[in-house]
Parts: sequence; structure tokens; C-alpha cells
Amino acid sequence: MECLTIGQLSHQTGVSRKAIRLYEDTGLVVPEVQRSNGNYRVYNENHVFCINCIKQFQSLGISLEEIKQLLVIFEKNTKDVEPHLQHLLREKLIRIDEHIEELQMLRQHVASFLDCPEEVFTHMEGI
Repeated sequence: MECLTIGQLSHQTGVSRKAIRLYEDTGLVVPEVQRSNGNYRVYNENHVFCINCIKQFQSLGISLEEIKQLLVIFEKNTKDVEPHLQHLLREKLIRIDEHIEELQMLRQHVASFLDCPEEVFTHMEGI
């Protein structure tokens, strides 16, 4: 199995060295990172896969804390991860839909003043 430095891992995954260290410090990088005789971190292809999974989860709006919870569940029983992940993603969709609705209402509100911007000041008189 090929040994990688943190720089090589960073280059292969597109994740900064600082982020990789953060992932390690929070216990997200599995398997545990080994050290060389010179006390340098030594990574392998499993770490590349792990970092890429973290990136994928983050692209779905999953926080590092939520990723950590998924890892805990995975370590206890791999079959429990998928239902938990599906639940988490459904919750994300609900929040996204709520946010879209709020933005659409804001858009309508702003657009209503677009043709008559002076009305903004009329509505401010009561404030």
C-alpha cells in the first residue's frame, strides 16, 4: 500500500492540509493515521477514500459533527448507517425547502417595491 505525506494527500483530495489536520483532531479520519520514524504523518489510499467521503458528505450540507455521529453509528453496526443517513438527508431537504420558501417570499416582497421604490419610505413612516 502506497504511503502518502499530508501534502500528497492534500493534492490528491483537494482538501487543505489544515482541514485534514482538523479532520484528524476531531476523529473523522479512519483508520488512525500512523507516524513515520521521523514522526511525520503517513497516509494511504484508505485515508484518500475517507477524506473524499468527508468531502462528499459536506457537499450534501452534512456538518462535521453529523459526520462524526455517522462514524460512531458505522462503528457499532454498519447496517444502521444508511437509515440514519437517509433520515439526515430528508431533514436537510425539509430545511432547504423552508429556506427556498422564505427566499421566495423575500423576493416577492422586494419585487413589490421595485416599480415604486418611494413606497419603501412611505412604509417606514410608521416605524
